[in-house]
Amino acid sequence: MSSTLVPSPDHDLQAYVDPMRTAGKDRIMIYGPKEDGTYAVEFRTAGGQVMAISVPSTEAAIIRHFQERMPYGLFVPPLRRKPTRLPKK
Repeated sequence: MSSTLVPSPDHDLQAYVDPMRTAGKDRIMIYGPKEDGTYAVEFRTAGGQVMAISVPSTEAAIIRHFQERMPYGLFVPPLRRKPTRLPKK
């Protein structure tokens, strides 16, 4: 069942995302805008490590672009094999 609701930082993400499909995956979430126009981009590893970046309103156009396209965040599955390096030019 899919939902058309868009989560905000004030809502619990689990109300919108199936924890069985997202457990153990890395995640990128975009929160905002806050009252001052800033956005927060959160990077969370499957192991629980977290880093957040604050994006000022003057630099937020691209953040808004991606937030519209991934309102529930971006869940990243683990790689099945090691990535290969591209040959140097």
